This record gives sequence, C-alpha cells and structure tokens, in this order.
Amino acid sequence: MKLSKFLPMLLLLFLCSCRQPVVPNGLIGTWQTSDPRYQGKYLQIDDKFVVLVLGEEVVPEVERIVRIESRREGLFTTYVIESKDQQGQRKKITIQYTPKNGGELRLSNPIQVLWKKVS
Repeated sequence: MKLSKFLPMLLLLFLCSCRQPVVPNGLIGTWQTSDPRYQGKYLQIDDKFVVLVLGEEVVPEVERIVRIESRREGLFTTYVIESKDQQGQRKKITIQYTPKNGGELRLSNPIQVLWKKVS
C-alpha cells in the first residue's frame, strides 16, 4: 500500500494526540473589577480561550490557551497561562486565584487589582 493512503489517518491521529490544556472550572467565567481605572473592561476565560475586553472602542484580544501551570501558595493558587494570539505570538498571564467570595483573582502586575467573577 502507498503511504498516501495512510497519510489522512496519520494526520488525524496526530491531531487527536494534541491535547488541549485543562482549564480549572474556578477560572472559567467573566471577571470584572470595581477599580475605576478598569471601568468597562473585563476578562473572560473559557476552556480554550482568554479574551481581554479593553472597552467599547478597542477590539477584544482573543488568545488560545496552549499551556497552564499551577502551584498552590497558601490561601490561593497561582496559574501561569500561556496563550497564542491570532498572529501566533505567545503570551503569558499569571493569575493568583482563590475561590472565596464566589471567586477572586489578581493578575500579577504591580497594581494587584482584585477581580471578581460575574455571576
């Protein structure tokens, strides 16, 4: 038999073996902050994408999640989410998450703004 007959099957097998990272249920949802500097902005996380909405005038940033690392640190868990934007650029976002009060997170940046899950 020719290799060309097996090529589609090999391609399908390869695609099935590329596993999507598992996003913890606690992180999935829409996140907003009451900080006035971020009014009209929010963060959405689902099982495949991170979407950063920076206001009505700006196109949302959509990034596909390619890897997640986690480590437990006292009362919260730190997640490092590696993603790819539409141009193929890799980005990382570090989140400190706690399930208290329905879910709270802080993005690792100097400001340390508290974000809460929108119900």
